[in-house]
Amino acid sequence: MDELTQNTKAFVFVVCGAREHIDTLHLALKHIRQYTKYPIIILSDTSRNEINIEHDNLIDVRCPEIYNNHQASIYLKTGIHKFLPKHKHYCYLDTDIIALNEEINNIFNHYVPPITFAPDHCTVPIFSPYAVNCSCLTKNQTQVAELNALLNRFDPNRQFSEEQKEASKTLIALFNQKKKNKLSYLLIILRYLISRKIFTLNDFFLDKKTKIWYRAADKLPVLYDYKRIAKTIAAKSPYRWRSVLRAWQNAEGENVFNLRCDHLTESISEDFNIRVSNKNWQHWNGGVFLFDDQSEDFLNGWHDKSLQAFDLPNWKTRDQGTLIATAWEFGLDKHKTLDKKWNFLADYYKEGIDFNEKGEFTDDYWNTSQKVNFIHIYHHWGDESWPLWNWVTAQRK
Repeated sequence: MDELTQNTKAFVFVVCGAREHIDTLHLALKHIRQYTKYPIIILSDTSRNEINIEHDNLIDVRCPEIYNNHQASIYLKTGIHKFLPKHKHYCYLDTDIIALNEEINNIFNHYVPPITFAPDHCTVPIFSPYAVNCSCLTKNQTQVAELNALLNRFDPNRQFSEEQKEASKTLIALFNQKKKNKLSYLLIILRYLISRKIFTLNDFFLDKKTKIWYRAADKLPVLYDYKRIAKTIAAKSPYRWRSVLRAWQNAEGENVFNLRCDHLTESISEDFNIRVSNKNWQHWNGGVFLFDDQSEDFLNGWHDKSLQAFDLPNWKTRDQGTLIATAWEFGLDKHKTLDKKWNFLADYYKEGIDFNEKGEFTDDYWNTSQKVNFIHIYHHWGDESWPLWNWVTAQRK
C-alpha cells in the first residue's frame, strides 16, 4: 500500500466469491491500469473466492459468515469507508465498468460532498419491481412474452437482416437530426403533404400508399408503418399501441414494456420510515461513486439499511433500493450527479444505443451524444456478437 500513502486519490473495486466475478474484475483491471496514474485498491473476502485475484493492492476483509457471497459483496461495498485508509478521495467502480481513456483521472474533480453518484437510466417506479418482492414482475413477464410473440409474428421490422437494421438506424438518426431545425423540419412536413405517391428524404423514400420506407439505391425496405402493425395486433389481443406515449399498454392501461409500480417507495416508508415524495425520482446508479471522509454518515446509513434489508422478506438482495432510501433520508434528492460519460449504461436491449470509432456514444439515436470515459456493461458481458462489446474490449494499448 506504499503507492497509496503517496497519493490522495484512488480507485476502488469490490469483488467476492464466484470465478466469473473475479474474471470480470481482471478484464476491468487490464483496461484501467493503462490509463490511470492513481492506485487501484481491491476489497475482498479472499476466503470466499474461487480463484486468486491478480492484483497487489488488495485489502482482505472477513465478512460475517451468515452472509452469502452476494450479501458479502454488498456488505463490503456499502461499508467501503470502514475498510480504507482515511483522508483520501476515492472513486468506487463496479467490476463491470470499463475505462476507455486517460480522462478517467479527472473524475475526482467532479466530487460534490457528501457523496456523488451518476444517475440511473430509469426512475424509481420502473426500478421498483426489481428491488422488492412483489407480484408485478411475474405478471408483467407473462404479458411481455405474449406481446413479443405477436410482434414477432406481425411486425416485419423485427425480421430485418443486419443490413436492414443498420439502414433503419440511419433513417431514424436522419429524422432526429432534421427535427433539431424546426424551420427545416416544417418545410419537410409541407413537402410530404404535397407529394403524391412517393416522398423522398436524402437516400430514402416513402411509398405513401403502403407506408413503407425504402433505401433509394436498391429499394431495400428499411421501415414498416408501426400504426398498421399496431392495428393488426389490437384486433387480435387486449394490447394497444399509444402513439402519443410511444408505448404498448395492456387492458388496464399499464405500459407492458415499461413496467412500473410503487411497492419500493411503500416498502421504504414502511420499513425505514422514510418518505420518497417524488415517486418518479430519477434515482442514482451504484456502479460509480465518489466519496471521502465527509461521506461517512451517508455510507453508514446506506450500510445499515442494506444489512437490515437482508432480513426483510419483501426486499431483494440489492443495494440500490436502500441507496434510494438513504438519499432521501439525507435530503439529497436534488444533489448534483455525475454526467453519464462517467458511467454510461450500455443497455443491450435499449433501442437508440450506438457508438462511433471516436469513442462517442448515444442512447437516443444520436439526438445527443458524449465522449464516454467509463462504460458500464451490466449485461451481455463477453457477448462477441455485440459490436459495442468488441469495440470496447479492443481499446487497449
